[in-house]
Amino acid sequence: MTDREFKLGPVDPHNSYSVYAAAMSLLAIFADTLLEVIDAKLSPLYGKDWQDQLVGLELLEEDQNLRDVHALLKELSRNGMSQLRMPLKERIAKKEAHKLFFDELANILAERNAWVHRHVQETRDELKGLAELIRMVSLMAELKSTSECENLLSLLNMSPLPQTEQVIETSDIKEETTVTVEIPTKYWNFGDPIHTQFTSHSYTVTEEFDVIDRVSETRLSSINPSTLKTLNHQLRQLRSGSRLRITKDGVLSAFFAENWGFVAQVNAEDWFPKHLQNV
Repeated sequence: MTDREFKLGPVDPHNSYSVYAAAMSLLAIFADTLLEVIDAKLSPLYGKDWQDQLVGLELLEEDQNLRDVHALLKELSRNGMSQLRMPLKERIAKKEAHKLFFDELANILAERNAWVHRHVQETRDELKGLAELIRMVSLMAELKSTSECENLLSLLNMSPLPQTEQVIETSDIKEETTVTVEIPTKYWNFGDPIHTQFTSHSYTVTEEFDVIDRVSETRLSSINPSTLKTLNHQLRQLRSGSRLRITKDGVLSAFFAENWGFVAQVNAEDWFPKHLQNV
């Protein structure tokens, strides 16, 4: 790979299309900086055609486009014996941090899927969360994507929140009639694909199989221990560090092989306060 500038274009934090484009660009930059490190190490060992050489040695699956963010992150996060891991491990000082690094790559793969399939709300806060995650992983391996994450976060932190329109109540407004609609119950199996858009909240599964709100760092065990006990079986089927997201209807989801899938159904009163209200 030739030297190149890893730089985002202009970003308007209040325009959903600009936010979406920035997320896609940041993911591409991150993947390209990963590939730059890999190329710099493997080219002297195998030659510029190192990918073909690894395929010939049956150390890498053929027909992989490693410039594809999904393909590269999938290879790195799921193939524990991947030859592409070696150059990255060498850049992480503490050996015990290797597992964390590749687990977080799996989380970035999950976030990439959510953005590509537009499961997330394309807002400043969602973009900020993605940038913070990529910055953390970039710092671990001293990747060039670190600076672009920091530049983007500076922009997002300085940008004022859009003003909301003031609602003026008048006596002329007629009282709304409440209509009750019966919605058929949806029965899910563990891992069934979820296609509904998520709320802005996201969570992490701990090593103790607790659930932590990624913003407030509040643990589910501290506010609704009975719910955590109910979810114990499902959570233990996930790896520690897994990301969780939730729909406005309380469908809790995790990222499985190729998609976000069903974990459990929760009610507002059994979950984190206000997370299933006014979303």
